[in-house]
Amino acid sequence: AAHAANFVHRDFKPDNVLLGKDGRVRVSDFGVARLTTLDAAPTEKPDLSGIAMPIGGSGLHTPLTLANALIGTPRYMAPEQFDGRVTDARTDQFSFCVALYQALYGQDPFAGDTLAKLYRSVTTGGPAPPPPGSRVPPWIFKILLRGMSPNPDDRYPNMDALLVALSPARPTGWRGHTATVSVLLLALCLVALSALLLR
Repeated sequence: AAHAANFVHRDFKPDNVLLGKDGRVRVSDFGVARLTTLDAAPTEKPDLSGIAMPIGGSGLHTPLTLANALIGTPRYMAPEQFDGRVTDARTDQFSFCVALYQALYGQDPFAGDTLAKLYRSVTTGGPAPPPPGSRVPPWIFKILLRGMSPNPDDRYPNMDALLVALSPARPTGWRGHTATVSVLLLALCLVALSALLLR
């Protein structure tokens, strides 16, 4: 819905997915969202080696904004966010696939305990294969792999196309997409809730 209104979220992650008392799943925190219809020029690539980030997972899960060039939460950021390039709906698709990978496999797709190492993993390393013994169907990993492609042009053209690919029954119409989105976002809600309970 945000993409249909020409907005890109730029900080999609499990913490920003909420389950309402009415059972509806909602995406929240549009604090760094921007209109895709606005003219945006690429910014100079920031020097990641000069950015102080805590060693370990917690710092990489913390939102980060640097001189309007680096915006998002590093653990979920697409390569174009790290590089200060223009972002669009495919940027959110990348973040969505990272979060869904975590929900399904219980691990991060990209290794790196510092910002610079995470950047190298995201841009050149590729996501880790599913853990041994995973019961997630292999075709899902192939879909996530495409959604997390370093090059935005290699990802799905939009979220609708990604959701159709993730739906084995290939639902048609808005009802099918709504059901798929609800199930996937509910999974992300459960991941975020589990993380809070374990703190």
